[in-house]
Amino acid sequence: MIYAKLLEIAKKKIIINKDATNPFHKSKYATLDNIIEKYTDILIENWLVVYHETVCEWDKTYLKTTIIDSTDNTMSKVSTMIPLNEDTTMQKLWSSITYAKRYNLGCLLNIVTDEDTDMWSGKQEDKQEDDKPRFNDDNFKKFKEWLLNWTIKAETFDEAYKLIQQKYKVSKKMKEQVLEAYKK
Repeated sequence: MIYAKLLEIAKKKIIINKDATNPFHKSKYATLDNIIEKYTDILIENWLVVYHETVCEWDKTYLKTTIIDSTDNTMSKVSTMIPLNEDTTMQKLWSSITYAKRYNLGCLLNIVTDEDTDMWSGKQEDKQEDDKPRFNDDNFKKFKEWLLNWTIKAETFDEAYKLIQQKYKVSKKMKEQVLEAYKK
């Protein structure tokens, strides 16, 4: 029965605002408080209870989050490992637990809690790279004219390619075209 209830909640298409910024990666994310505020009443209306517990198995510590349907005791669970080492302070531990709660709730309720930073690994320079225009056919035509007229000041393909990359994002296909043009 729990999956039918989770489906009904998903049908509501609840939007979670990304109300905080990660100070290290500068990416936006939804805080645990924001998620709890948006979902508490909905979970209660559906007789669903969220339960978090820390679990230690062998040398690993996990935060296990469970959603239980209180009408029939069916449940859905997810666990996230909490990184611990000799440098872990209480502040770091509780920060990791809060992150794991947010992450686990996102998994169980099928909500996006963070900006997707995987494509730029959270690095600011990669974000800037993403803001560059694409090197397209028109740019390629200009590049070929520059080559023919010797207005581009690059003696090797690598030098020319670096000049292009400073201004444009270049696909593999366009890189191959540039290389072919440079050989001529």
